[in-house]
Amino acid sequence: MSQSSSATILLSMFGRVKKLGNLYIESLRLKSTEKITIILAAVAFYAVAMALGLVCLVFISIGIGNLLATTVAPHLAYLIIAVFYLILLILTIVWRRQIFIDPIARFISRVLVEMPEEERAKETARCNAMLADIVARAEKEQNADNNPENPDDFSASGTGAGDNSSVTLEYKEDQDYEKQ
Repeated sequence: MSQSSSATILLSMFGRVKKLGNLYIESLRLKSTEKITIILAAVAFYAVAMALGLVCLVFISIGIGNLLATTVAPHLAYLIIAVFYLILLILTIVWRRQIFIDPIARFISRVLVEMPEEERAKETARCNAMLADIVARAEKEQNADNNPENPDDFSASGTGAGDNSSVTLEYKEDQDYEKQ
């Protein structure tokens, strides 16, 4: 092998490695752009929702205050509403981790950290098993509820060929069984 051919091979490999590195960097840029977009969209949505909710809350509070003012003194009505909001503030401070920190951390980790394929497969299998269990329970309850009292509600078909005989019973679901 000559020196010029090994130099061209090295230059070719270097060019390919450089191209691969550029592709990885471009992929990283696209993924980070996508994830930042998802996070900023969620922040914008919740900011607008909170602003609109706050406006509604102010008007509802004024309405409740005026309604309470018809039964008690006006200053006492607004004091009752202030105490209610103070209790909400205290509960929010006490449960800030469960209300704010944990959901935000789960959201950001779900967006930024991809689940490994093994864990995703296990999670999918677990969810499918739970879904199958729920469907089986619902079908069992439905079959128990639809258990007919009249034996004429079944149709039978089959073959009677010695030891290989089989019978199929089918429930006639077309009929209305509600008797009131």
